[in-house]
Amino acid sequence: MNPTMMKRTALMTALLLSLALAFALPAWANTAQLSGTVFLDQDGNSQYSADEKAIADAEISLINISGQSESLVSQVKTGQDGQYHFTGLPAGEYYLQVSLPSGHYFTEPAEGGSVALPGSGQKSKSPAFTIEDGERAQKVIGAIKSSAYINLIAFGDLNMNGGRMSSEPLLRNVEVQLIYEHKGQAYVITDGKTGKKGDLQFRDLTPATYRIAVSMPEPYIIGPLGQKINPFYNVIPPTENNRGISEPFKLDRSLGMGIGGVKAGTLRGSIWNDSNMDGVRDANEGGYPGILITLTHLEMNVTRTITTTQDAEFSFEYLQAGEYSIQADLPEGIMFALPGSPSLFTDGFTANQSMKLNVREDGATQLEPIGVMPASSVMVSAVHDSNVNGLMDEGEPAFSGAKVEAIVDNQVKTSAMTDAAGRALLPRVRHGEVHIQVTLPDGQIFSVSGAPEGNAFYSTTAASALSVTLPLSVGEQASLFAGVTLPSSITGVLFDDSNLSGVRDGNETGIAGFKIVAVNDANELVTETTTDAEGTYTLDNLVPASYRVRFMLASPYVFSALSETGQGTENKVAEQVVEYGQTNPISLSPGMAATQIDAGAFRSAVINGSILLGDEYLGFDGQLGGLSGVRVDLLNEDGTPVSEYTNAISDEQGHFSLKGALPGEYILSFTLPPHAKFSQPLVDDTQIKSSLITVKASDELGLKPLFAVKTGIVSGLAFIDQNNDGLKGEQEASLSGVQLQLTDQSTQEVYTASSDAEGQYLVEKLRPGTYDVTVTLPEGFGIDKSDASLVPASIYGTSAAELVIDMGSRIENGLLPAVIPVSLQATAFYDNNLNDTFDAGTDTPYAIQASLTHQKTGIITNLSTDESGLFTGGMMFPGQYDLVLSLPELHLLTAPKDAEHQQNTWEKEIVLDENNSNLLLAIVHLGSIEGAVWNMDGSTKNVNDLPISLLSESGQVLQETTTNEAGQYRFEKLMPVSYCVEAQLPESYRFARQVDTTLKASVILSDQMGMDQASRRSEVIKVNMGEIKTNQDIGMGAMGRLGDYAWLDLDQDGMQDRDEPGIPELIVKLYQYGQLSAQTTTDAYGRYHFDQLFPGSYTLEVEMPNEIKPTIRQTQFPLVASILDQAEGSIALAQNVVVPSGGRNLNADLGFVLKREGTYPPALLNLPTKDWTRINEQNPQR
Repeated sequence: MNPTMMKRTALMTALLLSLALAFALPAWANTAQLSGTVFLDQDGNSQYSADEKAIADAEISLINISGQSESLVSQVKTGQDGQYHFTGLPAGEYYLQVSLPSGHYFTEPAEGGSVALPGSGQKSKSPAFTIEDGERAQKVIGAIKSSAYINLIAFGDLNMNGGRMSSEPLLRNVEVQLIYEHKGQAYVITDGKTGKKGDLQFRDLTPATYRIAVSMPEPYIIGPLGQKINPFYNVIPPTENNRGISEPFKLDRSLGMGIGGVKAGTLRGSIWNDSNMDGVRDANEGGYPGILITLTHLEMNVTRTITTTQDAEFSFEYLQAGEYSIQADLPEGIMFALPGSPSLFTDGFTANQSMKLNVREDGATQLEPIGVMPASSVMVSAVHDSNVNGLMDEGEPAFSGAKVEAIVDNQVKTSAMTDAAGRALLPRVRHGEVHIQVTLPDGQIFSVSGAPEGNAFYSTTAASALSVTLPLSVGEQASLFAGVTLPSSITGVLFDDSNLSGVRDGNETGIAGFKIVAVNDANELVTETTTDAEGTYTLDNLVPASYRVRFMLASPYVFSALSETGQGTENKVAEQVVEYGQTNPISLSPGMAATQIDAGAFRSAVINGSILLGDEYLGFDGQLGGLSGVRVDLLNEDGTPVSEYTNAISDEQGHFSLKGALPGEYILSFTLPPHAKFSQPLVDDTQIKSSLITVKASDELGLKPLFAVKTGIVSGLAFIDQNNDGLKGEQEASLSGVQLQLTDQSTQEVYTASSDAEGQYLVEKLRPGTYDVTVTLPEGFGIDKSDASLVPASIYGTSAAELVIDMGSRIENGLLPAVIPVSLQATAFYDNNLNDTFDAGTDTPYAIQASLTHQKTGIITNLSTDESGLFTGGMMFPGQYDLVLSLPELHLLTAPKDAEHQQNTWEKEIVLDENNSNLLLAIVHLGSIEGAVWNMDGSTKNVNDLPISLLSESGQVLQETTTNEAGQYRFEKLMPVSYCVEAQLPESYRFARQVDTTLKASVILSDQMGMDQASRRSEVIKVNMGEIKTNQDIGMGAMGRLGDYAWLDLDQDGMQDRDEPGIPELIVKLYQYGQLSAQTTTDAYGRYHFDQLFPGSYTLEVEMPNEIKPTIRQTQFPLVASILDQAEGSIALAQNVVVPSGGRNLNADLGFVLKREGTYPPALLNLPTKDWTRINEQNPQR
């Protein structure tokens, strides 16, 4: 078929199909079409142009999206023209899946251009798109011939610097996604996991702008961001968890990127609701909801928050290690737990508190609990106290703008301002003593006190800032009321009422420089001022209340009589005393200015004088100053007071100035203050009167001075000083009946006193002078030492001293401690049984000289015991003493224990009291042990430098020494107890046996021990008091050997010849001191040998068979001779066979002959043969 016919056939087919569909479906149903071209985007702009080459064999799939499901609609391949077509499509949402031929890669999508997303390799898809009914949609797909790739390296950033070091580990199983963002939508282009070397490569990628998204495996999270984009730096910004995404990056051809991870840490904490507010975390106290916990990484500035629930525990996961700040923000109604409780935060005045902490990697950091408790608070309500009664009355307006502060330790902890309702709430105030300060705006002051429920902020003087101390209980919601008002004032003038009219006349002037005081109803000075040059004054800034105005007088002024005429300026002083005059009460309302509160004064006569200190011994020259406090009254001739204010009190210099006297004749009365006496005139009366004095108008009289002295006082307490410390303790009883006598040395005037039932004594009105003081205690008491005592210590109960009473001396709080004397008995003795106690039948008395010094008084008592070792002393002070005594050489003081000594002087601190009055002085005379080591062979060989030890009876080593050249040793300074001596002998030596000590003793015996060892100890050696134990000798000897040969002397010449056989099976015995020491049997060759023999002389015995007897003894050749004596029978002997110490005797040969020729002992019938030539080639010659 030709092409033209094919085209016609295709068109006809398409028409028939269209008609069929038209009849089968409603109009426009399934009539949409989608077509497009796959092209080679040669200019790289993603737009299709006619001159760009079409791509055939691209596989295009149309996917329908319906809700959550997808379905393949159709799949086609492009022809040579690169086109694809989908027809008969219903309206809906679709996307394209595209598979390009090999060697082609996707270009980026563009508006009006290519719709395919960048791909990894030859596969990609388009974003979703919508096709409407009947729509003819066109979607072109661009491709390029070049691709790009990305190399990724995941590493553990151990040093958290964002960079990769060669020593840092590579991470596997890191999940990576390549993200392409298009029109606000992110698409995963490809993904993968890093391998065991931490690497991952994305190949055949569209050059484009991407991000990479990362998910780190446990326990890693994203690490710090690196400085560059390359495989050695992390490109993922850190996040709050193990997932992160990079910033966009441009991929052209290839790119290397690093992914840094750090091990994640966890921060765990808990909330503790201290509901009972006791600062102790109880088991039933859980969490608290609504607390905002904020955690910020300080270097990265990454912040995370948690709001707590009723569950006590909270945690932050996936944290980078480092320094953080954690902050807790509290909801209303609670505060942080008490200081000292197990709470991380304890500030009781703030709604939030923070701290720094370090979170470690790869583990959990545990916080202390954050404790909270019901908040204690303070509410201050401020009102305008309109009626100035200090109470919050109905209708009084609220006061806003007052500043309220809680102050602790001079620091403002929290503050608030009163609002439109007059209220300021301090929602969190830690319980305890807190200062609440309220500060008012300028021009406002606090009102008066309002009793317990009223105004809490008040003072006698006007104030705009006041504080109160509030004892706040745990969890208390305290309320305070602050009354606010306006200040008031008083003004007036003080004038010179020269005509005494009480009213200021035209020629009467003001008086300047007088102090004016406002005094409230409680007689408290509120404020003061001074009259100016015109005599006027103003007392301002007063709290509205009732006041008197007090005018302080200066000599010679006194006030006129009260004037109540109402005429201009007149005297309002209603009462006066010497020092001042004052008005009747004046009531002030808020903001009120009271005026014309005036006063008139006039000049009166003045009488001046002095009461000076002095007497006939101190002199009357007035150099000692004056006596203050003397009252001087102006009396009429009949002795009655002139007025209430015509009197004066002498000042510190003793001067007085009495004003208010009108012309006339008067008497002056002088009354001394306590503790004073007149000295000129010399009387004991405390009040005297003058003769008549004539006073004229405005006189200023000067009187001759009087003289007086300040008297002294001696007082204190007498008590029984049970603990002997010189101080009165709470449990120590007072002592009554103590007699005191003070005698003035100059006048012989005697003052006496006695302590009362409380132990108190008082001697007063003592004129200055020197006194002899005697104190006598009741019988049975001694006077102890005290720095506050009038007299020195005396064990006999009476003591005297000299006491100087100066002018006005007050010798008070004196102490007279009384003690019960101790009767001392002392015993000195040799303590033979070392029990620190004198046993008459065992211990030996010892005469001694000693002294006892009482530490407190310094009194020394000398002790001298008699021949019986006894000392019976007189009365002694109880208390601590220093005992000092001297002992001869090698003497010890063992009781009292732990006495210290230097050379022969011994010192010990002891206590004497009613329970410790028997002093035992136990003495020990030290002894010694000495001896020598002797050698049993009679020489001094090896007796020097031998270790000798002295042991206690229990085996403890006490001393060690070595023997000298003569073998001597010595142990000195030994207590009288039992000891043992231990010696270490040279190798091969043994201690002497009992049999070796006939002529010389040995304290260590080998046969006593029953063991053959070189190191042995003696039996117990008892050293008596002061004994020198001599002759504690130790015998020793080196073990020797003995042998050697028993033979048959065939030629009977008494000599060993070469061919003469040895005799086996002979029993050889050694005897020493009549006792069998050793035994052996000759061997097959006739040899015998003894070793480990004590040195000395032995008897050798041989048991002979019947066939033999000893050969003759010859002395010409001893080395080959027999040592046996001639004998018949079965026993042969050799006497005085010597075994040398440490040596050997191998010349003890034993020769025998046959009794009958040819008759041999059985042992000689089968003799072994042996060639002795090489052993002994001697051929002895006669």
